[in-house]
Amino acid sequence: MKVSKADIYTRRHAIASIRFEDQKLTSFSGLVVFQKLFERLDLSRKVKGACSHLDRGRSYCFGSIVELLIVHVLLGCRKLREMDFYRDDPMVKLLLRLKRLPGVATASRMLREFDAESVEKHQELNRRMVVDRLGTMQLRRVTLDFDGSVQSTKRHAEGTAVGFNKKKKGARSYYPLFCTVAQTGQVLDVLHRSGNVHDSNGAREFVLQCVRYVRGSVPGVIFEVRMDSAFFSDDLVELLNAEGVEYTISVPFMRFGKLKELVEARKVVKYHEGRGYQENIFAELKSQGAMDYIPVRTWIGNKIYLLCNLLAHNLVRELQMQANEPARTTSEKRTPLWIFEGLAVIRRTIIQRAGRVTTPCGVRTLTMSANEAVQRTLLHYLAAA
Repeated sequence: MKVSKADIYTRRHAIASIRFEDQKLTSFSGLVVFQKLFERLDLSRKVKGACSHLDRGRSYCFGSIVELLIVHVLLGCRKLREMDFYRDDPMVKLLLRLKRLPGVATASRMLREFDAESVEKHQELNRRMVVDRLGTMQLRRVTLDFDGSVQSTKRHAEGTAVGFNKKKKGARSYYPLFCTVAQTGQVLDVLHRSGNVHDSNGAREFVLQCVRYVRGSVPGVIFEVRMDSAFFSDDLVELLNAEGVEYTISVPFMRFGKLKELVEARKVVKYHEGRGYQENIFAELKSQGAMDYIPVRTWIGNKIYLLCNLLAHNLVRELQMQANEPARTTSEKRTPLWIFEGLAVIRRTIIQRAGRVTTPCGVRTLTMSANEAVQRTLLHYLAAA
């Protein structure tokens, strides 16, 4: 059908006058998907249980602060002061089950008051969420990748130190060691370390802890471990052999243990090249999340903020795994079985949707624009969450 120019173009009009009113408008309608996901995973109860020992006569519980920080990352915010730009958003309040969001000063102060016990419990919560997913997949083998990533900062935060920093030489930093699951692209656990430690610092105990945790939670599978040569030690190799774990350690000297199926050199090289996907995870956590931001000066507070970033990342992966069937089978590189959209794409296509929250006849209703693509995508994820 031919359309006339009069139906396409319009005359110029004066710039509209601006008026600010409380219209119950939201810029993040897509959070309704995560609201349903949080309820299915019972995340609120678990998070609040992980820090219930800290709640003594406070207006806000520490669990609400953790949930707020997870949502903070999902929305694409980095600095704590950016909370001011969504503190009146009705969908954020609905997701967090709050009538009033805490101020920046309150969130910052409470973040500094977390303790080591709450860190351990949140790490356990994250590990449990990852292995629960592995338990539903009926995998023949599970591949764990180990590597470190630098978190730089200009402030003198507790525990930071000047160490190897390829991009920001001389800057103070943390150097956490991560364990990721190759088949799901999720972060299983993290070992927090100062920026001036060697790669092998604490690696032996951390590798064995992760292997034993997954083995105890997902019995009957073959375990593979991939890592850099910096983590190499004879006693670690002996322990991996004793545990019956297949492993590779990269150049300058590559070691292989009990790799029964990877007998061809080409397959071995491809298998080890699959470690590159872990670098993609780090890039996403830093560029699309807020992993490279150090919010407070305390060691424990920065640990909690990092864990909130990992939980947000794992939740986005969990949502996509629930909504879509695996697109791949196990490959020589051991890449994830799903083709995941990055957090930035999920943010643009789902989360950042304008809407209005109303209660006609006492029924809470979220109204959005009748965009066919948005409707199809949102309902798809809602049905799966």
